[in-house]
Amino acid sequence: MLSEELELYVESCFRPYKKDKTYEEKKKELLELLGNVKLKLENDGLKDAEVQDMLIEKLKSGEISIDNHTLVIDDHNRVEHVKKIFVNADLDWLTFINVKYKLCDFKGLSIVQKVMSHSDFNGCYLRKVNISHSKISSSTFEKSDLTQSHFEHCEITNSSLYGCHLPNISIDESSLINVLFENCYFKNISFENSKLININFKSCTIKKLNFIGVTMDKMTYHILEGEGADLSGVEVIDI
Repeated sequence: MLSEELELYVESCFRPYKKDKTYEEKKKELLELLGNVKLKLENDGLKDAEVQDMLIEKLKSGEISIDNHTLVIDDHNRVEHVKKIFVNADLDWLTFINVKYKLCDFKGLSIVQKVMSHSDFNGCYLRKVNISHSKISSSTFEKSDLTQSHFEHCEITNSSLYGCHLPNISIDESSLINVLFENCYFKNISFENSKLININFKSCTIKKLNFIGVTMDKMTYHILEGEGADLSGVEVIDI
């Protein structure tokens, strides 16, 4: 039998999704997998408390993961956090799927290897946050401060940033597809060795962007060219 803590953690993992037939099937599959791994660990001589802790760690690290490709986001079950100050210890329970953060403080947090999907960050303080090795999709950042933040080795798709402050951030070795930057402030930004496809910079202030080793489509190239960006070192590709 799985512990109450573990079952609650599994429940929280499925919270963003609609409770339909697929939801029930995927949840059952995950619980059965956890049960099998639990049995193996017990046979290896681990105590029950150690097994439960290890299973939760395997879920957190993604070693055991939810197959969410056919799950549907439940728009009526969105969590909202307002004016919260978060610390690294909170990352054990914080979710970044189908959630809205308003006027929240994440300063200096290490939010690495996370999945962010269908989430909004409105007026948030994200200075010096490390979001490297994460997947960000269908999400919005609005009037948020991301100064000196790190987005290395990220996959960012179908997302938008409005009125954000973005000086001295690193988006190296990343893939950006269908991303809109509108009324954002860019200065000393590095996109080194990244891939930019269908990226729109609308009414942005752009100063000192590093595009060394970057590949981008013609549309993105022409938009940045019109903004006066230094595009030396860029490889333009056909899509």
